[in-house]
Amino acid sequence: MVFVYGTLKRGFPNHPLLAASGSPLVGAASTATPASLVVGPYSVPFLLPRPSSSSGSHLVSGELYAVSPRALVDLDALEGTHLGVYERRKVTVVVEGGSGEVVEAEAYFAHTSYMEALWLRCGGEAAEIGEYTMEHAAKDLDPQLQVALKGYLVARGVNSKLASSLHHHLVEKERWQYMNWLKTLEDMFSHHLVEKERWQYMNWLKTLEDMFSKDH
Repeated sequence: MVFVYGTLKRGFPNHPLLAASGSPLVGAASTATPASLVVGPYSVPFLLPRPSSSSGSHLVSGELYAVSPRALVDLDALEGTHLGVYERRKVTVVVEGGSGEVVEAEAYFAHTSYMEALWLRCGGEAAEIGEYTMEHAAKDLDPQLQVALKGYLVARGVNSKLASSLHHHLVEKERWQYMNWLKTLEDMFSHHLVEKERWQYMNWLKTLEDMFSKDH
C-alpha cells in the first residue's frame, strides 16, 4: 500500500504513472496522526519525517493505492530514492468513507539528510499544510499572470467558492468534458484578452489540456 499526497494524486502531473501501472485506488485517505507537509521549491510537495521543532499540526490528506512490486520500482525511480531525494517510509493512514479502516502503508518522505533544512527554508511549522492542491501546484506561475487570470474569472462570475469546486468536478468527469471546458476557456480568452497576454494564457491552457489528456 502506498499513500500519495502530491503530484501522484488524481488530476496531478505524475498520476499517469500510477494509472499506467494499473495500481488500483483503495480510496481517499489521511494520515492517522498529524504530520509535516510543506511545499518546497518549484511547488514540489514534501512529507517530512517529524522535524525536531515541529508539532505536526495537520492531518495530511491524500490517496491510498495498492501498488505492485513492478510499479513500486517505477515510483522509486520517479521519486529519486536512489539519489537521496525521497525515501520510502512507513506511515499509518485512515481510509476515508464508511469503513474508516486504519492501514499500514508507505509514503515518499523527503530524505532525512536535508529535511530539517528544507523545513526551515519553507517557513517552518507556519508553512505546514494539510493538503496539496492545484493552487499550490500553480503558485510558481508568473504573479502578473495569476492576478490577471483571477480578475478575468471573477469579472465573469467565477468566484472563489466555484473555483475551488472546479478541481473536484474535473477529476470526476470524462475526457470529452475536460476538452469542451478547455475549448470554452480558450474561446473566451481569444475574444477578450489583449494580444500581449493572450499567448501566456494559451500556453497555460495547453498545459492543462496535456495534463488532462494523459490523466484521463
